Amino acid sequence: RLLDFLAKPSEELTKTWIKDNKKKAAAAAKKKKKTKAEANKKKAAKEESSDEEDEDDMFEEVDGQKVPTDKALKRWVMAYVRCFNLDKATTKHAMETASDKFGVDLKPKKQRIKELLTEAMT
Repeated sequence: RLLDFLAKPSEELTKTWIKDNKKKAAAAAKKKKKTKAEANKKKAAKEESSDEEDEDDMFEEVDGQKVPTDKALKRWVMAYVRCFNLDKATTKHAMETASDKFGVDLKPKKQRIKELLTEAMT
């Protein structure tokens, strides 16, 4: 029977088979899309909660002045290295960008920023 069908498939069975496969494919695509959306929501929620936690740990007081923690500086340096052309970037540019980002003068942390940049580039 199978060989007879394969040799000359009946139109009715072929239509049924195609229709069933389209339904299965649509259901699978819908499930995949739903799973992906849920994963994106979870990721966004996780990042949001970690950002809230990190904001608390972003600054420390040194000599009565608020400065970014080492952890915050490391994170910023990694982002800086990914975003800027390091062949043209200077330490002065990095210091200005970091000062703008954190909203404080980072001259006391200049040496540490240089060290972190060197580590990130090697």
